[in-house]
Amino acid sequence: MKLNMWKIRRCNDEHTCLNAELRMDNRLCTSRVICNLIMPNVRTSFTLSPYEIIQLVKDKYHIQVSYSRAWKARNKALVAVFGGWEESYNLLPQFLKAIKDTNRGTKYNVITMNDDVARGNFVRFDRAFWAFGPAIHGFQFCRPFISVDGTHLYGKYKVCLLIATSFDGDNRLFPLAFALVEIENIDTWTWFIACLVRQVVRGRSPMCIISDHHSGIIRAVRDVFPRPHRHRFCIRHIIANLKKRYSVKDLNKMVWRCASAETVTHYDHAIQSLEEACPGAKAELTEDMSPEQWALAYDGNMSFGKLTTNSSESKNSLLKQSRSLPVQALASAIFYWMNAWFVYRRHKVVQITTHLCPSVDTFTECRGRCQTCAGEHKVNVLLKECTLSIIPDLSSSVRPCHCMCGAIHYDFHQMTSAYYYASTNVRVYERAFDVPTQKSTWVQEGPVVLPPGQKRTPVIVSNPVITNGLVKPRLLAVQRVLVRGLGVDNVVMADASLLYDQDSHRSEAIWHEEDPGCLECTEHFQTLRHWPVDERMLPYIEAAWFSELHRVQWLRLDKPLITVLVERWRSETNTFPLANGEMTIT
Repeated sequence: MKLNMWKIRRCNDEHTCLNAELRMDNRLCTSRVICNLIMPNVRTSFTLSPYEIIQLVKDKYHIQVSYSRAWKARNKALVAVFGGWEESYNLLPQFLKAIKDTNRGTKYNVITMNDDVARGNFVRFDRAFWAFGPAIHGFQFCRPFISVDGTHLYGKYKVCLLIATSFDGDNRLFPLAFALVEIENIDTWTWFIACLVRQVVRGRSPMCIISDHHSGIIRAVRDVFPRPHRHRFCIRHIIANLKKRYSVKDLNKMVWRCASAETVTHYDHAIQSLEEACPGAKAELTEDMSPEQWALAYDGNMSFGKLTTNSSESKNSLLKQSRSLPVQALASAIFYWMNAWFVYRRHKVVQITTHLCPSVDTFTECRGRCQTCAGEHKVNVLLKECTLSIIPDLSSSVRPCHCMCGAIHYDFHQMTSAYYYASTNVRVYERAFDVPTQKSTWVQEGPVVLPPGQKRTPVIVSNPVITNGLVKPRLLAVQRVLVRGLGVDNVVMADASLLYDQDSHRSEAIWHEEDPGCLECTEHFQTLRHWPVDERMLPYIEAAWFSELHRVQWLRLDKPLITVLVERWRSETNTFPLANGEMTIT
């Protein structure tokens, strides 16, 4: 019986055909496959970069995947592990409540608002503040000194992270509180510092707070943190602002010498030298602001010798990779980082065998070797004060205090503050962090929290640059270019990682939100004014930044050539990889 079917009776499985193009990529190695591969890595290290993913796939499958595919896989893995951006804002209050339930003394406050979209059982996220219980407890045994700073997040929505830090008795970083706000202004900084004073400081007085010269912080401290509290400015930011206006050799060294002078006499000599070299800078330092806001000689021993906000900026650098995570995942990363930091420091402080903390003990030993000094200094044993001091009860006063203590047979360690005792430092880290309950046990209380209404302009963070002595990340803003009549503004880019800075090859019109016009050519089509672009090519043209080339004069466009170049464009290197090398734009 004959059937309308055929079958293979014999097969020679030796391939004799040749592939015209051998590629290391494989279409079956999709972003979903890569996502499943890297899922365990993302759970343990959410800072996994696309380049690390490319190498991981190459080691596992011997396949070279593109940067965009690795980026998509990373985003899918982050969503699978930490949830999506929209969901994370609703999970943040639940996560903070779970932390509060398991960690005694934790404080948090989530502010929401209503708008035209968020109505009924929905509210819009506005801001959030939290401070973990172990940190609040430990701060009571730290010096009364707080450093505040803010940083932008790299996520989908426009949000800033505000950070408050301090130091323990061993001069180690001690994170205090965090906040998520939409923008840094007077309102948000006033709210953050008010929460900080009410929930963390809790009546300790006087306190010293140091920050940059942000107008919002200045107003907030003045309203919420009045005297006897003291507000100081970061000297590095002051120097950076001065160098923008004055091109004087060694200006930073002269200003730093003024700020770090330990006595009024040394300060007067340093400020006189600055006036001779740059009168304008001296006038700004002494007239536009008070010396007690930046000079150690006039701060009344309240800054504990701290001149900069390096502690807050150090915390920013530690969280650099975490700033691209959804907000609930960011809060979780901060929690587990602080837990690891407390465990590490607790292990260190219990091993201290000296009466003072190691850094302070080494400091006093070095200063105590010198038994001679010029001038007269008054030492009050009962009040534990010395006229030559930049840190209360401890610093340059070591030299006269050593002589005095030796003369009256007085134990020098009794002259130091209890903040520097090793026993006090143990109490800083005595409380442990407890892991919150499982996500499945979290309860939705109140309306559903929607993300902020304003999305962030896509920004790519490249290698940092140094400007006026300050290390700043290079933020490359991405502007969408409108091409009239082609609907490019409706095209959704699936891979934002391709968008890198191409300032030198872009139309100036895009910076002024103007329409740069269509792609034009005078000779390719004599009867058409504009070059008709295949809509399927629009996402690739935009990703390669060819859409800014809105007018081409005296040039015959080769569409196959343009397509080949677009497909080979690598925005991370700004080159076109070819078979025999790389081509770049000059």
